[in-house]
Amino acid sequence: AIGSAFFTVKDYWNADLCAIGVTDRNENFLIYISTWEKENGTFHVEIEDLHSNEVDFFQSVERHPECTLEELLTLCKKHLRS
Repeated sequence: AIGSAFFTVKDYWNADLCAIGVTDRNENFLIYISTWEKENGTFHVEIEDLHSNEVDFFQSVERHPECTLEELLTLCKKHLRS
């Protein structure tokens, strides 16, 4: 199961009303989820390493431009349990 005990919602994109982020409780990974220009039930998902020490952004460790809801849930279970 995935629930609020496993993640924190992070909304870093004030101008992007189609995106939201979630981090694991230890803030190791950020999962960026966007529905911008996606068909219903499809998402653009990026997994970012929050400890990558990049200057202005985090290093993307996985990119899924056409992710289904089932695939998104699998990614969340994988990266949000730390």
